[in-house]
Order: sequence, then C-alpha cells, then structure tokens
Amino acid sequence: MNKIILIGRLTRDPELKYLNDGKAVTKFTLAVDRGYQDKTDFIRCETWGKTAENTAEYMSKGRMCAVEGELNIDKYEEKYYTKVNCNRVVFLGSNSDKKTEKVEDDDLDDDDFEVQF
Repeated sequence: MNKIILIGRLTRDPELKYLNDGKAVTKFTLAVDRGYQDKTDFIRCETWGKTAENTAEYMSKGRMCAVEGELNIDKYEEKYYTKVNCNRVVFLGSNSDKKTEKVEDDDLDDDDFEVQF
C-alpha cells in the first residue's frame, strides 16, 4: 500500500495548467515541518481534474492544507525526484490567518471603538 498524508503550507501560489486533452493539473510545493527537529521538508505535489482546479482557485502562498495521495519517486537523467500525487486536498485555516499589522494602543482613538446601532 502506498499512501501518504501531509500537512503544511504552500511555498508559492499553485500553478494550474491544462494538458492537450483538456485535463487540468496543478503543481505546488508544500513546506512540512518535521516536528521533532528544527527542519522543514519541501515536498512537490500534483493534483488532477477538479481537485486541481479547486486547489488553484482557493489556495495561495502561505495557506495551510492537508494532502492525501501516493508517493512517487521518478528517475530522470540520473537524478531521483520525489512528488506526491494528491487525490485529496483539504484546505485548513482561512484567508484571515494571514499576519496582520500590529497596532499600538496610542494609535487608537476612543472613536475607534464606538458601536453603531
């Protein structure tokens, strides 16, 4: 059985392409912390079909997601390449997860907290 599940953040926006037969494929890289070490692995991932279109539309750099799929190791010109063929992508968090600018108390007026009815 070949099954892998990863949780991490996208290192850049997903790249959506359509093949000659019209099938959608999206490629992205997931940054996954090892947890027990201060190291991060960068895993290449691919999604196909409607999953590819949804991933490209709703995911962006820095967003957290979970992927489930098969691990593939290919050899090309004497080098080995590892990627995950994802058959499931779960979007974790929301757009509001992005870092916000810190506001100091001195920057706020009492009017900033007025509730309108």
